[in-house]
Amino acid sequence: MKRKVHSLIVRFMAYYLKERCGGATHVYPYGIEGRYIVIMNEEEYHHFTNRA
Repeated sequence: MKRKVHSLIVRFMAYYLKERCGGATHVYPYGIEGRYIVIMNEEEYHHFTNRA
């Protein structure tokens, strides 16, 4: 049951980020203390992790 609830929560979060927030959302204050949540596919993640 716990796994099912967790799965539903993760699905809802992914839907919300993708459809309502344009794929990204921001928490905490802006600047160095800020945190960003972004949905990426494999190609975007590879590009992001290899930035200089």
